Amino acid sequence: MEVAVIVDKNITNISININYYKGKYIIELLFPSKEAYLAFLNKGVIKKEYFIEIASNGLDYLKNNLKTFKELLDSTKITYVIRHISDLVDITGKDEFILDISNLSWNDKLLIINKLADNNTYFLDDYTLDEVLSLDDIKCMYEIINNIATSLINKSPLEQIYSVYNLLKQRPYIKGCEDNVYESRSLNQILYNPEIVCLGYVNFSKAITDALGLKSTKVSWRDFDGGHSTSMYFINDPKYRVLGIYALDITADTEKYNSIKHFLYPMDIAIKEMEHFGFSYNHTDNIYFSLLGSFQRLQTFRKYFSESNEIIIREKELLVKRINIIYDLLGLNKKIDINSDIDKEVANIRKYARTIISPFTLKSVINSENELDNETCLELIKTSFHYQALPNESKLLTDILLSSKER
Repeated sequence: MEVAVIVDKNITNISININYYKGKYIIELLFPSKEAYLAFLNKGVIKKEYFIEIASNGLDYLKNNLKTFKELLDSTKITYVIRHISDLVDITGKDEFILDISNLSWNDKLLIINKLADNNTYFLDDYTLDEVLSLDDIKCMYEIINNIATSLINKSPLEQIYSVYNLLKQRPYIKGCEDNVYESRSLNQILYNPEIVCLGYVNFSKAITDALGLKSTKVSWRDFDGGHSTSMYFINDPKYRVLGIYALDITADTEKYNSIKHFLYPMDIAIKEMEHFGFSYNHTDNIYFSLLGSFQRLQTFRKYFSESNEIIIREKELLVKRINIIYDLLGLNKKIDINSDIDKEVANIRKYARTIISPFTLKSVINSENELDNETCLELIKTSFHYQALPNESKLLTDILLSSKER
């Protein structure tokens, strides 16, 4: 049995989840405040309404192991979910505790790690799954990433991502021990060990690009055999005038030195490719997929209700919120409201998810990392989705222009 105590201001009521994983029951208790947690300890009362998620036979197991549960509960470090830097004012005392800093910006994380935390502080972070890190461990991890990011600070967003992609795709995919999920996935482990799988590539690349201030999110794909992890980037690069929503799949191109097929290819093309291979996505996984799901629901509701119906209006309000978030992620000074043409705005967002990067831009981006001769660079560009999406006549013209010694 494992017990986790989580204090999260974002919840309103005490909640208990019981999960079963690899032969062990994991009991997670969530509290809206430290005071609620202390009151729970004093009263010692577990109410039926507290339970949200219960694994098979989970309640029977808990009833039969209450003494062990109480001992583990008393010795468990409290995890505080920090959604804003101001949440830290509620943390008092000298007891050891865990800070979940996954929701904070890179700079706020650095402030806590380097200035506000002491040796009684342990950490959970979005780059490390649920591996708990000491202050020394997380300081080392962030220092390594900061050093890499600093070396790329003068590059444009496209150039920065290409440098990270080019660095990590040279690292071999090594599964490692299946019983240790951290070994090949947690940034804290993959920085020092050779093992790395898809989520490891995502965590590593996201940490660097977060440090550079780029906007991205993890993408989780599911199939009958488990799943796959990739990244989604919201790109606004003034140097190359590139604006779009792109997928990045470093795993797919690992050790393929003569291929950039999955470097920032349009997100909607990525969806079609993954569906072709039997993968599906969850509409709640990230903001873009949530937008697609919300618009899909709106289209269904329209078959049964008028535009003035409350159900339609609520769904439109949700779409407005999500569209504005995406415009903000793209760095656009644009905000819509419920009176806007929702269908047109969704179509506009979808357009950004289908934007092709010019082969000439790709050449400049590639050469910002490593200067290649025209022939080698052209062969590399030909492997990209951006080149493959061109009409045949455009490919011919591109070949001529890119292979020209004058360029």
